Amino acid sequence: MRGPWKNLYKVKLNRVSGGDIICENCNNVLGHIEPMNYSYIKIAFVCKCKNIVKAELYRGKRPTLTHPDRKLYNKDGKYICQSCETPLFSVNEENGISFAFNAVCKCGVEYDTKFKNKWQDLD
Repeated sequence: MRGPWKNLYKVKLNRVSGGDIICENCNNVLGHIEPMNYSYIKIAFVCKCKNIVKAELYRGKRPTLTHPDRKLYNKDGKYICQSCETPLFSVNEENGISFAFNAVCKCGVEYDTKFKNKWQDLD
């Protein structure tokens, strides 16, 4: 399988397809993307240092979310697909002020936290 397409903004990832999400400004670890569990993920954080970071990763064609009304559930800091119970990412709440995301699990279920409403200036 071909690696994912990436759009990164003021962020470092420690793996090609995900891994730790690291603020370029202060090197805080803000979260972790599970590398093989998504077909699309766009996640943004406001770091404690006030830096805004964004990572967008997808495999194949960039999707248009059509039914992103479901909510991931949080289990011990990991955000998990309700349909197949696959962990998509985790958040280190100690290092971030807030975050928002859009995601499509590898099983095809879509999730959204109304990313565009909260983060219009990042698109």
